[in-house]
Amino acid sequence: MKVSHRKFDQSSTQNSTSSTSTTTGALIVDGGVGIAENTNIGGTLGVTGATTLSNTLGVTGATSLATGGGVVNIATSGQSTTVKGTLNVDEAVTLDSTLDVTGDTNLKSDVVIGEDSTDYLTVNSETRFLNDVNI
Repeated sequence: MKVSHRKFDQSSTQNSTSSTSTTTGALIVDGGVGIAENTNIGGTLGVTGATTLSNTLGVTGATSLATGGGVVNIATSGQSTTVKGTLNVDEAVTLDSTLDVTGDTNLKSDVVIGEDSTDYLTVNSETRFLNDVNI
């Protein structure tokens, strides 16, 4: 491997071997790496082990999490998570606690209240209430 030292103590290698694992690529380091300043990666960043971010993660563009399955924890218990913009959920949602809604709520399908077919109320476009309803 040809390593050259540039002005201001910069190092560079002319080897352009891609990395597909921890043991391949133009630069292989057996120990840890400490980097005190910004790091720019021109290709894909693959991380096999657990990752800890100690500050804000800024992402530009579409982001996919746990596409192969698994749990995605966004905040620890008792902390709030803010979504700026529209939150679109393609599949069923399970809420383990109270749903608080501030503002108008538009439900574009049936609303079923109850747990089984013998004890429920379905509210849809054909449901009419002529007086107050207490449930």
